[in-house]
Amino acid sequence: MKAPQFKNLKEERKFLDTHDSTDYHDDFKITKNVVFVRPKKEVISLKGFF
Repeated sequence: MKAPQFKNLKEERKFLDTHDSTDYHDDFKITKNVVFVRPKKEVISLKGFF
């Protein structure tokens, strides 16, 4: 089964919420060295809150 193309991330999320990704296993590609980037943490001051 061929995975559809999406116009935006919202459309893709809606599709994946209602479909099983294993139906599209043939479209997956093997990748190496995947890096997940996390947003930088923000430092806040709690002085005076206690």
